[in-house]
Amino acid sequence: HLAARQHVGDQIELGVSASSEYDYFHTGLNARYSIGLNERNTTLAFGLAFAADSVDPVAVATELG
Repeated sequence: HLAARQHVGDQIELGVSASSEYDYFHTGLNARYSIGLNERNTTLAFGLAFAADSVDPVAVATELG
């Protein structure tokens, strides 16, 4: 499993993730924007994420015999 996050300034955060096994693969991207309000006593945040997973059921059936 691999994941990374990077802050871009004080308000934007970007992330990526990936994971791989013999029968499974995952990739993901995410982004978040946040802003401090009310003298930074309140935070308003908005985010988006995308994930794609794939499974190879043939590998599972072969492994089980």
